[in-house]
Amino acid sequence: MRGEGNTGQWKERDVNAIVQALPVFFVAIDAEGRTLVMNRAMLQALGYTLDEVVGKDYLSTFVPEAERRMLSEVFERLVKSRKPTFNRNHVLTRDGRELLMEWHGRPMFKPSGELDYFFGVGIDVTEQRRAQEALLKAEETYRTIFETTGTATIIIEEDTTISLANAEFTRLCGYSKEEIEGKKSWTEFFVKEDLDKMIRYHHLRRTDPDAAPRNYEARLVDRKGDVRDVFITVAMIPGTRKSVASFLDITERKRMEDALRRSESKYRFLFEKSTVLNTIIDINGTILDV
Repeated sequence: MRGEGNTGQWKERDVNAIVQALPVFFVAIDAEGRTLVMNRAMLQALGYTLDEVVGKDYLSTFVPEAERRMLSEVFERLVKSRKPTFNRNHVLTRDGRELLMEWHGRPMFKPSGELDYFFGVGIDVTEQRRAQEALLKAEETYRTIFETTGTATIIIEEDTTISLANAEFTRLCGYSKEEIEGKKSWTEFFVKEDLDKMIRYHHLRRTDPDAAPRNYEARLVDRKGDVRDVFITVAMIPGTRKSVASFLDITERKRMEDALRRSESKYRFLFEKSTVLNTIIDINGTILDV
């Protein structure tokens, strides 16, 4: 019998030591909502001593007013269901700051079936939430820039799939975002004669980024089958295997250049075949061509 008693005492001391050593929060609340115990991690984070919290009404002392009714309903559901629960709510520190907590809790009952106490183990996710919110804000900012840059732009996965396309790219190629994102490879948009070098650049950029050209020209085929000359700028996204590519439509410029070359060629042909001496003289009277 003595051995059993010692074992029980050892287990009780052991459990208490473990609770106090936990890096997460631990709190126990009696059936009337009074605080029975808090572990060291929770006390330090909230700025209290154990003597200051024992016997305090948990909801009115440690929970923001806006969340008290919700948490009271959680406690009521726990008593009825007698099952463990998971929920998120804020706790108040001594100086009024709010910490966002993830709680895993459960009710404990007496042999008679009456509620004895609740206990909860909580993880402070305040910084995690802030980081998530900052990340979401950054993503929104970059997406806004991506969508409003004024240049056709896409994000390319390592397997050549287009994961993101902005509105300018959809206008350039004639396909909708729904038809492109996660479904089409960028290789589907270019003439066969340009694909060999482009695919080579794609793989080279992921093995030796400096060896692949950042800018080059290629011919894009839109939904109607029309060929557009584009000036492409490609760069890897740091820390990923993805690349970002932007496209400048230079079709009209190329047509004008071709037309100018044809005109110059035609003019020179006529000029050289003329039987009449033709002379070009600049403003100073210098003969430039004969």
